[in-house]
Order: sequence, then C-alpha cells, then structure tokens
Amino acid sequence: ENIGIAFQIADDLLDFVGDPEVTGKEPGNDVLNGQMTLPLIYALSNSKEKTRKEIIKYLKEQKDNSFEKVNRFVTESGGIDYAYKQANLISQQGLDNLASASNSEYYTCLENMVKFTTSRVV
Repeated sequence: ENIGIAFQIADDLLDFVGDPEVTGKEPGNDVLNGQMTLPLIYALSNSKEKTRKEIIKYLKEQKDNSFEKVNRFVTESGGIDYAYKQANLISQQGLDNLASASNSEYYTCLENMVKFTTSRVV
C-alpha cells in the first residue's frame, strides 16, 4: 500500500516537474483538469486565504499562463519539496514493512522498482 501511495505521489510530481518528452504528458495536465495532487494540496493548505482563493481562480480560469502561476506558487510554497520527501519516506516505509523478505529476489525487484519510481522525478 505504501509503495502504491509513493508511486502516486511521484506521478503527482511529474505533473509539475516532468519532461513531456519522457513522461508523454504535458506539465499541468492533471492539475488543470481538476485533479488535486499532493504538491498542490500542501501548498494550498499552507497558504493564506487570499492567496488560496487567487490560485483556485487560476485553476478555474485555465488561461494560457494559469499553470505557470500555479506551478510557481506550489514550488515557492514548498509543495514540490514536501511531496519529494513524502514519496521517499512512504516508499521506504513500504520497503521496511517487507524487510523480512529482503533476501528474496522478489524484494530486490520491488526495491528496484521503488527506486526507479521515486528517482524518475528528480
């Protein structure tokens, strides 16, 4: 479960920092389509009401520069850094929960998948 959550957080991050040539999707696509992602949730929950309303307005309007403004807000509010830390922390918790099988080839494959998932957003 933790590894799945970490994977989703990594996917959330790709919406902000992913290279469309690599990910196959345009940055901001999830956020502008109304998906609440961890970086955005964190930034909104740690902002003042006036700022929060302004960002929500940008999300609703979806003008050409809306995502740029939202992305800048999320980055400056620490949403990106927070999500990176959470993805790494939660994925490690998932691996720790399976430590009793750490000598297994299946564990090694899972560990490699987790490392790939969380490192692809760096």
